[in-house]
Amino acid sequence: MSHTNPPDLDSRKRLLAQIVTIDDLTEQRIFTLRALTYSNIHLPWLDVDPQSFVEWSSKVRPELETIVEYDASSNCVMIKGRPYMLNNAITMSFNHLFYKITLQQGPQNFDFHPTMPMKRFRFVGQYENTQLVPDTYLKAKDDPFPRHVILVGPFNSIKNIVTAARHWILSTAGVTKTVTIFVLQLDRPPLPMPVLINSPAFQKNYGLLDDEVRSVYGNVEALATYIINWYFENTPLKLGGEYFCRIITFDHEYVYGKRPVATLKFSARESEIPDVSLRDQSGQPIFELEGETLNLNELIVVLQNRVESEANRIAIYLARCKLGQLGVLQDQGLCSNAMTHYPVLPEYHERYFDEEFARTCNGRR
Repeated sequence: MSHTNPPDLDSRKRLLAQIVTIDDLTEQRIFTLRALTYSNIHLPWLDVDPQSFVEWSSKVRPELETIVEYDASSNCVMIKGRPYMLNNAITMSFNHLFYKITLQQGPQNFDFHPTMPMKRFRFVGQYENTQLVPDTYLKAKDDPFPRHVILVGPFNSIKNIVTAARHWILSTAGVTKTVTIFVLQLDRPPLPMPVLINSPAFQKNYGLLDDEVRSVYGNVEALATYIINWYFENTPLKLGGEYFCRIITFDHEYVYGKRPVATLKFSARESEIPDVSLRDQSGQPIFELEGETLNLNELIVVLQNRVESEANRIAIYLARCKLGQLGVLQDQGLCSNAMTHYPVLPEYHERYFDEEFARTCNGRR
């Protein structure tokens, strides 16, 4: 049996083959590569020395500073992967925490504000000239580096995320006090849309007769709700996926990471925190920083809402396909061509993004 790569992997291989020197790393190629993966892309064969990277950086738009990183210890240029829907939920929650700290301790002490742009920091000391970009951070006004850094990434990039966390601790002249990493892993990956469409469940109307679909669930919203409930009640498959998120903090005492701060487990309909190291007086699981706390129950609700939105998107598409197949949409004068177009979120341009994220978060390439 032959196995072919999805189009996104083939496209990435073709693009990488075109990049032989640092000058081949054009803006168009950077953005195209980033659109094809969730994990960082390392380009070690370019073997770029620190001065050459500085010269190249001076020729490109400043916006690329938040996308392209550099590891001086290995002369390796890295392109940050595109963020998945959960990344923004995590950084948004920490931005709220950082804003609370800034209000509490005074804007004269911290220069954080909610619309603060990200930036690339150039390290000193052990990893001198390495340049990395935090996913979000809190920096004292007069400090050259962030005091607290947040990094988010998929499971198959955990080695790279841990390495980056150590770089922050060891090469910022003692300024960076903590680095907290969020490692996202899919426990049960969502199936690609073509598989869902061709499944026996879809073909058998999820246990409904054709007339039941037409008379009882004859609109997209009603049938989509039924489909979501059917999956959660009848199969281990969770529409939208089922996730683990491990939270680990690094500091100067624990350069290799403390015991996980918490483990979050969530899907579109269920959530729990089976492991947490800190709770407040009322027993709520919390993350504490600079005397302020982030309620982890509130964070997991935000994450769960993102997955629920994804599950709803999938269910709505399946409902449209089924109603179109049975002629219901045509009878209502609605478009019924959904069967020929796979839905993709606006920021993800590849038809196979479900498969790509499943491979990324489970370490299967």
